[in-house]
Amino acid sequence: MAKRTGPVFPALHLRRLREITTVLVKYGFPDVVSRLRLERTVAMGRRLRLRGRPRPWGTRAQRLRLALEELGPTFIKFGQALSTRADLLPAELVAELSRLQDQVPPLPPGVAVAAVEAELGEPIAVVFREFDPEPVAAASIAQVHRAVLSSGEEVAVKVRRPGIETNIERDLAIMAQLARLADRYLPDADLYHLTELVSEFARSIRRELDLSLEGRTIERFARNFAADSSVKFPRVYRHRTTRGLLTLEYIHGTKVLEILPAKEGLDPALVARRGADLMLRQVLEHGLFHADPHPANIFVLPGNVICLLDLGNVGRLDRAMRTALAALVEGIVREDPERM
Repeated sequence: MAKRTGPVFPALHLRRLREITTVLVKYGFPDVVSRLRLERTVAMGRRLRLRGRPRPWGTRAQRLRLALEELGPTFIKFGQALSTRADLLPAELVAELSRLQDQVPPLPPGVAVAAVEAELGEPIAVVFREFDPEPVAAASIAQVHRAVLSSGEEVAVKVRRPGIETNIERDLAIMAQLARLADRYLPDADLYHLTELVSEFARSIRRELDLSLEGRTIERFARNFAADSSVKFPRVYRHRTTRGLLTLEYIHGTKVLEILPAKEGLDPALVARRGADLMLRQVLEHGLFHADPHPANIFVLPGNVICLLDLGNVGRLDRAMRTALAALVEGIVREDPERM
């Protein structure tokens, strides 16, 4: 009888693949590892438990979320993307994936400063009058620092984590091969279009890695809403922006969930109406919309002006899709089933 052999992965990916399969076994997915013919990649201590291991606590969806969180940024973001696909995935899994947390410790101050200087090509003291090495926000791809340019403008400096692009590209290559193996070996995997989902995710996260592209996107949003004084987007400092660094006007405002009627004269009802109008216009009028509009990315400024931040993840709709969606919305409002 011929000995079953596993799939072949590039040598550079084997260490990371072992980490992935070992985490899958840790969280109770030895069946998946076995079906994908990946038993030999599991660390020896876990490999002994591939068969006959007691079922761990929690539902399968809960354990998948924990596994993705342990596997790091690429897998967390993939899970977050999957959480939007209620059209493909079971409701329990969608709900659990929506709880994924993209929380990472900030870079050490010296590493952050070195990363900024590497992108700028000159010492921080030449470019900035002030630069706070402690970030005001930190995420898996980049973190944000407050600074003051040598010309006096207060800015937010978003710098990409060193090495993150290489790590994500490695993970994407592994995910693509795992998706192909799943399509081949897992029953009903074709129902979920895993290969297409991974390809779509790869395109999205590669755009997010390019901070200069985010800067151009912000400028396009600003042009789209230039005539609307109730909406603001931060100014982009192009001459201090690269693929790995984005320099923006620093925004002082109130997070949308923190506004109160008595706070700085803000009107929650008016903000809600303006926010709804802003979202609909992005989708139906411009076909370019913020794809990650969670509360931390929405600030309210004096005068109930709404400011959208973090536009690295956006969606697009062509004219035909916008027309169809507008007809659907009109049908819902008019309770006209023929337009739905």
